[in-house]
Amino acid sequence: MGAGKLPAPVRADGRPQCQRRSFPTCDYSQGNCYICVTTGLSVKIFVRLFASCCFIFLAITALSASARTSCDPLLFDQPQNLGEMQSTNITEASGLALSWRNPGVVWTHNDGSTDVLYAMTTGGRLLGKYHLNRSTEDVEDIAVGPGPSADRTYVYAADIGSNNSSRDKVKIFRVPEPEISTTQQSDKFDLSDVDSFELKYPNGAFDAECLLIDSISRELFIITKEADGATVFKIAFDQMDANNTKTVDLVGRIAFQKVSGGAVSRDGHFIAIRREDFAQAWYRADVNESLGQTLLDPATPIPVVGPPIEPNGEGITFLLDDSGYMTVSEGVNQPIYFFPRLGSTVDPEFV
Repeated sequence: MGAGKLPAPVRADGRPQCQRRSFPTCDYSQGNCYICVTTGLSVKIFVRLFASCCFIFLAITALSASARTSCDPLLFDQPQNLGEMQSTNITEASGLALSWRNPGVVWTHNDGSTDVLYAMTTGGRLLGKYHLNRSTEDVEDIAVGPGPSADRTYVYAADIGSNNSSRDKVKIFRVPEPEISTTQQSDKFDLSDVDSFELKYPNGAFDAECLLIDSISRELFIITKEADGATVFKIAFDQMDANNTKTVDLVGRIAFQKVSGGAVSRDGHFIAIRREDFAQAWYRADVNESLGQTLLDPATPIPVVGPPIEPNGEGITFLLDDSGYMTVSEGVNQPIYFFPRLGSTVDPEFV
């Protein structure tokens, strides 16, 4: 028997699932799919009748490609344009995060010293300007995740940028998600209960543009932006202190240059990082595995639009149902793109 091992697809509950085939000697180990070819009589007859090695090779290749499409959770289709960001106030959209509380709402912000978070529909219509009312230096990424209250979801804004890599301390702002309607008219709002956390690197000063929130382990990750790779740091939620500076832990180095954004899916299975012209992702079948360890494992390239159509794409976020991911670029009236995940069994939840 010859066997080709493929990554597992995802069931509706986020667990691995093998698409079983009716071969008697297949090994369906947990989290893996196998293609099995029996050496029984039927195959021997087939070979005798079709004594063409070329034909057999093409048939096996086609079978393998078909199985990979159905089993690989990191295959994505060509992008769909969901609409343009309709506010001229959003000129350097740096981060992107789908709301967990408000269906059809996505968060973004401008790159730089801004305290404004913009809420808009997934089609790009502005729903409001939400002010942190905090002093900022260089806000570079945004994420949504859990927090101190189990019945609320939280927005995390990462003030972690430094063009000259001179910051050894950075800030993370955390605020409960407000209630937002996709039909409301845009206005200015002040966010309440904003927490500010100062974090210190253990080994020097860095520029960073990527924030990851692991809702499973309740940890926060910062990935630096460097020309020769990236450094990964983390801190647990319960170690963060609004009254005291805390030192983040060094996780390790990854071979990804100039990281400018990232995202983790709500269920913790999918992780992605990107720069303007390239992105890669990991599928974490066992969400109890350390996200830090997953980042040190080999990754799979995933598509982005890239220049010149997307002049400086940085934002990326997964849909809550794992049916794909969205991206956005800096620039006025930039499109919001959606990349459907091949093999997903659910319709994308945009509203």
